[in-house]
Amino acid sequence: MEKGRFSKGRFFYLWVGEASLLVRKTSGKPMLGVVVNKKTQASAVKRNLIKRRVREVFRSLQDSIHPETAVLIKAKETSTMPGLMEIREDLATLFKKVGISL
Repeated sequence: MEKGRFSKGRFFYLWVGEASLLVRKTSGKPMLGVVVNKKTQASAVKRNLIKRRVREVFRSLQDSIHPETAVLIKAKETSTMPGLMEIREDLATLFKKVGISL
């Protein structure tokens, strides 16, 4: 990810790189990694909920993302847990900002 791009959103940090630099064989689809640490949400249930929401938004936006892209999303430490629509808006904005959205 050192050779990729980075951007900050309202709820997330986003790193983007080429999938071919990380793995030998790629499926031709964007790859996703999601990180939510204990400082963000102390409860494992809430951390997993954020991860599930991020993966669902990524699946819905996957067709508009360049193939062969590796995306790493890290949740920011916030006092409130974002809803599905807030996550969608933040990630869509971040994808456009770093230039991976078609």
